[in-house]
Amino acid sequence: MFLVSDPGTPSSLIMFDNSAKLISIHSAFGMLALMLTVALIACSDGSSEVDQAESDGRLRVVTTVSPITSLVENIGGTRIRLEGIIPEGLNSHTYEPAPSVARLITEADLIVLNGLFLEEPALNMAEANKKDAAVILQLGDKTVTPEQ
Repeated sequence: MFLVSDPGTPSSLIMFDNSAKLISIHSAFGMLALMLTVALIACSDGSSEVDQAESDGRLRVVTTVSPITSLVENIGGTRIRLEGIIPEGLNSHTYEPAPSVARLITEADLIVLNGLFLEEPALNMAEANKKDAAVILQLGDKTVTPEQ
């Protein structure tokens, strides 16, 4: 997927998998909101009484970079307990998560990453440390393939 940069074309259009299908950025954010809602519903029903007391019944969400953290915070609001793992101002491409980040990931119900093959250390840590029921959501996983 890539942003269409033709001067005569609105910059809010995205092309998926080199096909002619176009969706707007707003649709992509709507899809994220829907996925967060589904994750909230799925994770809240299976929690034990002790788990809900520990987390105040809120979905535990871990994000990477601050723009994603802000987006998830605006969508999840008070229904989530949110932790951003990459401090603002650090390069997410080269960031190596501290061991303490692994603990945040083990407690997370949802892990939201940029994807786009840009946050491999964070993705590797998430895959190695997430609990079985946790979901890893890569926002850009259908945008660029390794071959592109």
